[in-house]
Amino acid sequence: MISVLIADDHNLVREALVMALNSDPALEVESVGSMDEVKHHLTEKGPVQVVLLDLVMPGMKGLPSVEEVVRLNADGAVALFSGNVVSGQVQEVLTLGCMGVIPKTMPLRSLANAIKLVADGEVFVPVSLSAARNRSGESNRSLLSPRENSILQFVSQGLTNKEIAWRLSVSEVTIKANMRTICSKLDAKNRASAVINARNAGFI
Repeated sequence: MISVLIADDHNLVREALVMALNSDPALEVESVGSMDEVKHHLTEKGPVQVVLLDLVMPGMKGLPSVEEVVRLNADGAVALFSGNVVSGQVQEVLTLGCMGVIPKTMPLRSLANAIKLVADGEVFVPVSLSAARNRSGESNRSLLSPRENSILQFVSQGLTNKEIAWRLSVSEVTIKANMRTICSKLDAKNRASAVINARNAGFI
């Protein structure tokens, strides 16, 4: 089970997300409403697998506070969780050690998938912020694994999941799981949307 700490000062948003995300058997979600509460939680209870950190809440002092949370949660991951993120902030928070940026505007199902990706050690940045670069300084193309890039190329050529599975010598179930991940990373609702978003971002 993935332990998640949501740090956001909007009580309604926080409580709704905790209730909704805890319905996923793979997630165990708690929440706090200030920087002091984040520090207390991580100090007293220890690191969690994923912290969703809002930049604007009581006690936050911008990027120095982000860096402090990354340090306190060194055994886990931290992702910026904000309703208004610009591409310039993406590079800054990734440089500080964050594992990505998760907009509050994401659909709930996509949010759960993004949390799982971050918990697995993958950097998550939605395609809408594709002008940013990841921590290694490479293009956001590297946010997709080599297999995901291959699958996306096949999808753009009109191949079905079954045909792609045959070409890659894996099961169709594996391809479906990969497609869910690709859609989450590209902020896409379906296969067609994933291809369009990837083309717009210059991935394919």
